Order: sequence, then C-alpha cells, then structure tokens
Amino acid sequence: MKKYSSFELHWKGLPLKYGVNFLVPSNTTFYRLHHIIQIVMGWENYHLYEITLDSYRIGQQFEDDGFNAPNKIIDSKTITIGDVLQV
Repeated sequence: MKKYSSFELHWKGLPLKYGVNFLVPSNTTFYRLHHIIQIVMGWENYHLYEITLDSYRIGQQFEDDGFNAPNKIIDSKTITIGDVLQV
C-alpha cells in the first residue's frame, strides 16, 4: 500500500483561509516536492530553495563554496519525504 504525506501551505500575513492542502507519495524526493509546491502555489521557479527540518538542510547541491558546514546541505534529488518525515 502506497503511503502519502499531507502538506498545508499558507501565505504569511494572510488569514488561514488563504492556503492550499495537497498530498504527495512519501517516496517523492524533496527536489520533486519543490516543483510540486511551485505548481500548487502558482509560482514559476525563479528562486533557489532550501528546506530545513530538525537537523536536516535539504536543497540543491552546488560546488563546495565553504558555507555548508557544519550542517551540510543534503541533495534534494536523493532524499525522499519518507526518509525524513514519519509517515
């Protein structure tokens, strides 16, 4: 049986009624989640992203610029929602 994770996004500063809810399979990578959020929110993928959950820093990998330590950024293409969140 496939597991899903539920997400709820809201615009900061607006009442809670302005938001979106959506489900994604738990085996979805954070890279794909980033693109799903872009579509759900009506955005056009103009900016870099980083997702921080507990001790995880998840985002795009670039050449080592010396700014990743001590919590190195984990490649969003290799880690799934189910790897990080309990589902």
